[in-house]
Amino acid sequence: MTAAGRIATVDGQRIPVSKFSAWFPEFSGGLAWQDTADWRGPRTVAVCERRMPGRPPQAGAPRCADRVRLARVETVRYLIGTTWLRLHARRIGAALRPSERRDVEKRAAARMATSGGPVGDAWRRRERALVDAQGRKLAHMIFGRPATPSLLAARRYYEGNRAAFGRPASRDIRAIVVRDLQAAHRAAAAVRGDDWAVAARRFSIEPSARRGGWMTIDRRNALAQLRGAVFAAPLHRPVGPFRVLDTWWIIEIVRDRPAGRTSFTSARASIDRLLREEQEERNLTRLSAELRRIYRPRTRCVAGLVVPRMCADGR
Repeated sequence: MTAAGRIATVDGQRIPVSKFSAWFPEFSGGLAWQDTADWRGPRTVAVCERRMPGRPPQAGAPRCADRVRLARVETVRYLIGTTWLRLHARRIGAALRPSERRDVEKRAAARMATSGGPVGDAWRRRERALVDAQGRKLAHMIFGRPATPSLLAARRYYEGNRAAFGRPASRDIRAIVVRDLQAAHRAAAAVRGDDWAVAARRFSIEPSARRGGWMTIDRRNALAQLRGAVFAAPLHRPVGPFRVLDTWWIIEIVRDRPAGRTSFTSARASIDRLLREEQEERNLTRLSAELRRIYRPRTRCVAGLVVPRMCADGR
C-alpha cells in the first residue's frame, strides 16, 4: 500500500500513514479509514454502504465510492499543504514560538468549550487553529501585515455596498409565547396585573423569557404572520393572544425603530476590519501559490495517492 509506511515525502520528510488515518474522518464526515491493502478503499466503501439502510448496494456504491475518493484526496492535500507550511516557517525563522502555540491552544479550547462538539474532534480543531495561526504569521513575515485601509478605500466600499448598510424597520417588544389558547388567556390576564418579566418567566416557552420577554422584530426577517401583528399593534398596550404557527403570542410594543441606514462614520470600523480580512485572505492565497511553486517539485506521493497540483508526478 505504501512505501515504508508513508503516503508522501516532502523534501525528504515523511508523512506517515498514521497521520492519514487520523485525519481521514475530518474530510469524510466521520467515516474512518478501514483499508490497509488498497488505496481505493473497498472496505471503507463497504462500511459506508452499510450505514445507508434500505438503499440497494448498486445504488449506494457510486455515492460511497465518490465520497471515499474525495475524502482521500482532500486528506492528502491537507497533509501535504500543512507540511509545506511548517517546513517553510522553520526555514525562514517564522515558526510559532511556544508562547504563541499556548495562546492558540488556549483560544481553541475556549471555542471548543463554547461551541461543543465530539471530544474526539478537539485535537483536530486545535491542530487546525495552529495551522491557521502559522499561516498568518508566515504571510505577515513575507508580505507584511494588512495596513489600515485609507479613507478613500473605505468610502468606496461603503458606496459600492450601500444595501449592506441598510437597516430595516424594527420594533422592540415584550412577548409571552405559549402552546395553547387557554394558557394564552391566563398569560394575558397576568400581564395586565403583574410585571411583564414575572409573567414571561412564569408562562413563556421562548428563551427570551429569561430577559423578561424582550426581543426585537424587524420587517426583513420575521415570519409574515408575526410581522403583521407586531407592526399593526399600538405602542405601550398589550395585544393578544394571537396565533403564529402552532403557538400563541401576547405582545407589547415598547419602541418603534424606523428604517434607516448605518452612517459611514458608524460603519467605518467594521469596514476597515472587513477590508483588512480581505487583504489577509489574498496574502494567504499568494502564500499558498508560493509554497506550491517551491515545494511541489520536492513532493513525492506513493502510487494511488498522486494528487493533482500537490505531487511532483501529478498533473
